[in-house]
Amino acid sequence: MAPPARAPSSLPLLDPLERGAQHEPVKRAGGRRSKVRTDLENMFAEQISQYRMPVPVRQFPFARALQRQFKSDFAWPDYRLLVEIEGGIWKPGGGAHSHPIDIERDCERRQYAIILRWHMLPITGKQVRNSHGIALLMVVLERLGWTPPP
Repeated sequence: MAPPARAPSSLPLLDPLERGAQHEPVKRAGGRRSKVRTDLENMFAEQISQYRMPVPVRQFPFARALQRQFKSDFAWPDYRLLVEIEGGIWKPGGGAHSHPIDIERDCERRQYAIILRWHMLPITGKQVRNSHGIALLMVVLERLGWTPPP
């Protein structure tokens, strides 16, 4: 099938936002953050400090320009980089990133990040614990222009 003659001038998703309409966010009942996730985020923050990487902004509201309340666990605005710690994936009964409503919300969060030209790096809890996540972050930051200290 041939592509359309020209691309639409704007995404239908954004049209109501541009006109000031309110968008109903996807929510899950009792949307409190789990202790495990916070512990993983704190562990990752310690690793960032140990490797003398640039200091991130925590719980950064990256989608305010589109009147959305999405936050990222870690952000480096100078590099347009967001990191989301995907905790609770293997939690019995579903965790913060394994329930269908949460998966939909995470997809929407990533879509808005891309629309706003942010890089989003998801890191699993296992990757935080085995230090693979911090190695990934270092590679990404270097590719975005950061020079590690000697």
